[in-house]
Amino acid sequence: MVLEKGRYAKEGLSVTLVEADASTRVNRELVEGRAEYGVNASEILVGRAAGSDIVVLGAIFQHSPLVVVARAPDLKAPDNMP
Repeated sequence: MVLEKGRYAKEGLSVTLVEADASTRVNRELVEGRAEYGVNASEILVGRAAGSDIVVLGAIFQHSPLVVVARAPDLKAPDNMP
Protein backbone atom coordinates (compact mmCIF):
# COMPACT_ATOMS: atom_id res chain seq x y z
CA MET A 1 0.00 0.00 0.00
CA VAL A 2 2.81 2.42 0.87
CA LEU A 3 4.58 1.54 -2.39
CA GLU A 4 1.44 2.09 -4.46
CA LYS A 5 0.82 5.47 -2.82
CA GLY A 6 4.30 6.62 -3.83
CA ARG A 7 5.50 7.29 -0.32
CA TYR A 8 8.89 5.67 -0.85
CA ALA A 9 9.43 7.67 -4.04
CA LYS A 10 8.44 10.85 -2.20
CA GLU A 11 11.39 10.21 0.14
CA GLY A 12 13.73 9.57 -2.80
CA LEU A 13 13.77 5.80 -2.39
CA SER A 14 13.53 3.29 -5.22
CA VAL A 15 11.85 0.22 -3.69
CA THR A 16 11.06 -3.10 -5.34
CA LEU A 17 9.26 -5.75 -3.30
CA VAL A 18 10.26 -9.31 -4.18
CA GLU A 19 8.12 -12.17 -2.92
CA ALA A 20 10.22 -15.10 -1.77
CA ASP A 21 9.24 -18.75 -1.86
CA ALA A 22 10.59 -21.81 -0.08
CA SER A 23 13.55 -22.05 -2.47
CA THR A 24 14.70 -18.45 -1.91
CA ARG A 25 17.83 -18.17 0.21
CA VAL A 26 17.34 -14.76 1.79
CA ASN A 27 20.75 -14.77 3.49
CA ARG A 28 22.48 -15.46 0.17
CA GLU A 29 20.52 -12.68 -1.56
CA LEU A 30 21.70 -10.24 1.13
CA VAL A 31 25.32 -11.38 1.37
CA GLU A 32 25.78 -11.46 -2.41
CA GLY A 33 24.30 -7.97 -2.82
CA ARG A 34 21.10 -8.83 -4.69
CA ALA A 35 18.98 -7.48 -1.82
CA GLU A 36 19.48 -4.76 0.77
CA TYR A 37 16.80 -5.88 3.23
CA GLY A 38 15.14 -9.21 3.88
CA VAL A 39 12.63 -10.87 6.16
CA ASN A 40 13.74 -14.30 7.28
CA ALA A 41 13.26 -16.93 9.97
CA SER A 42 15.95 -18.45 12.17
CA GLU A 43 18.16 -19.07 9.11
CA ILE A 44 19.39 -15.51 9.51
CA LEU A 45 20.84 -16.36 12.94
CA VAL A 46 22.59 -19.39 11.47
CA GLY A 47 24.15 -17.15 8.81
CA ARG A 48 25.26 -14.66 11.43
CA ALA A 49 26.81 -17.44 13.53
CA ALA A 50 28.65 -18.65 10.42
CA GLY A 51 30.32 -15.26 10.08
CA SER A 52 28.13 -13.27 7.69
CA ASP A 53 27.91 -9.54 8.33
CA ILE A 54 24.09 -9.56 8.26
CA VAL A 55 22.53 -7.30 10.90
CA VAL A 56 19.26 -8.30 12.56
CA LEU A 57 17.06 -5.21 12.91
CA GLY A 58 14.13 -6.68 14.78
CA ALA A 59 11.64 -9.48 15.17
CA ILE A 60 8.21 -9.71 13.57
CA PHE A 61 5.48 -11.68 15.31
CA GLN A 62 2.02 -12.55 14.01
CA HIS A 63 1.14 -13.99 17.41
CA SER A 64 2.43 -13.35 20.90
CA PRO A 65 5.76 -15.10 21.57
CA LEU A 66 4.84 -15.59 25.24
CA VAL A 67 4.42 -19.14 26.51
CA VAL A 68 3.42 -20.84 29.74
CA VAL A 69 5.99 -23.20 31.22
CA ALA A 70 4.99 -25.57 34.02
CA ARG A 71 6.43 -28.58 35.84
CA ALA A 72 3.34 -30.72 35.62
CA PRO A 73 3.68 -33.88 33.50
CA ASP A 74 -0.08 -34.30 33.10
CA LEU A 75 -0.70 -30.66 32.12
CA LYS A 76 -1.32 -30.89 28.36
CA ALA A 77 -3.46 -27.79 27.73
CA PRO A 78 -4.61 -24.60 29.51
CA ASP A 79 -7.94 -26.32 30.18
CA ASN A 80 -6.10 -28.76 32.49
CA MET A 81 -4.68 -26.03 34.74
CA PRO A 82 -5.79 -26.28 38.39
